[in-house]
Amino acid sequence: HLARVNGRRFMLMVGAGFDGEVVHAISPGMNRRWGKYAFVIEGLRAILANPAQSLTVRADGVQHPAAWAVVTNIAHYGGPYVLLPNADPGEAVLTAILFRKAGRIAMCSNLLRIGLGIAAKANAVSVIRATSFEILGPSGVIVPVQVDGDAAGALPLRIDVTDQVIRVLAPASGAFVNGVARGACHMCPCSQAGDVGPQGSDMSYTLAAALGLVAIGSIWFSPRAQDTAGFFRGTSRSGAAP
Repeated sequence: HLARVNGRRFMLMVGAGFDGEVVHAISPGMNRRWGKYAFVIEGLRAILANPAQSLTVRADGVQHPAAWAVVTNIAHYGGPYVLLPNADPGEAVLTAILFRKAGRIAMCSNLLRIGLGIAAKANAVSVIRATSFEILGPSGVIVPVQVDGDAAGALPLRIDVTDQVIRVLAPASGAFVNGVARGACHMCPCSQAGDVGPQGSDMSYTLAAALGLVAIGSIWFSPRAQDTAGFFRGTSRSGAAP
């Protein structure tokens, strides 16, 4: 089933917050010069800028808070990464994945969970099914939006399921995987890493870079690392060499 965002049809997903910031920040010139690495650069820049959006998401009229929101009807996000294991694009319903925590560490944690395929199970993530969503940002703040991997303006958004479907001709044998026509969607489970479209492989690099930030942050903020840094500054808690 196709869905509609502010009157515009889309096939895969709508993101408000972090991924919108990344997509909007990449100019055509930057994309030509850096290619997939442009997503890495802007992804890390968005994380280091400490995005802390305060979004309001209304699902069939019920209000929910979020720092980053993704509304979708497919299983995968960013290529091979599983966001909604049981998603069915043939069903006339949408699912919002609401990442409620903001900040650098929280964003790295969100990307790590997406990479591991367990984002929907996190305590700080809400998974909401509905036929219509409204996403609102803070008053006076521009919150960028991406639709199907392309920059698409800013909040507010109105997202609705439609009764329109895409019919696909496919071979009868092995034509469908989890209810999705094989080869019909570049984000479906049968996709290969090289066929995930403009955002898939690029998001993979962003995820890898985020994992690196998590590792560096874990080491830097560990008690021993802080004590080592304090020793060389003359402010070590123990006063002894590490």
